[in-house]
Order: sequence, then C-alpha cells, then structure tokens
Amino acid sequence: MNLLKKWLNTEPYLIVLLIVLTPIGGEFKFYPFEDSFRVSFGTVVFFFILLQMKRFPAWASGIIAGISVFVFRVLLDTAVTGHLPLEEAVSLRFPSLLYYVVYGTLFFF
Repeated sequence: MNLLKKWLNTEPYLIVLLIVLTPIGGEFKFYPFEDSFRVSFGTVVFFFILLQMKRFPAWASGIIAGISVFVFRVLLDTAVTGHLPLEEAVSLRFPSLLYYVVYGTLFFF
C-alpha cells in the first residue's frame, strides 16, 4: 500500500494524468454569458496538475498538454465525427496547442 501511495505522488504519474485528464476536461465547457465565449475545465485540470509538479518544468508540461489536447480534438473531429477533413481539423485545433504551450511557459512568471 505504501508503494502505491508513493507512486501516486511521483512525476510520471502526474504526467500520465496530464495527458489523459486535460483533453477530457477540455471537452467539458460552460458558457457564462449568452454568447460564444466559453470556459473549459481543461485549463483548470492543467493548472492543478502544474501545482503538484515540483521538479518537472512547466514549459514541458505545456508542450505535453498542448500536444495531447491537439491530438485528442483532431481525432474527435476526423475519426469519431468524421465530418471534418484532416487539414481543416488541424488548422482549427492548432490554437489550442499554442494556448497550452504559452500557458505552461508563462506559468511561473
């Protein structure tokens, strides 16, 4: 039991959580105003995982989270729903990759 508890507080475990939970959390959105502005829970998940990481650089976490969100959303657009061509899905979802990279880079400034 102590071994499991010890592993749950390690960086590799948090990186796996980052890769899995950030894209899934990004799919849960709410619209605080009656407009197209939306807030996703992926950013909140990313923030709390970054707070737990002590030795892993935040910019690398941003790259990992950005790539996982980007790949997840492109796969949803092309493979699951099938109504978007790959090029359009990539151009539509690329800003999310940049968002997480910039967020991770500026996290400790």
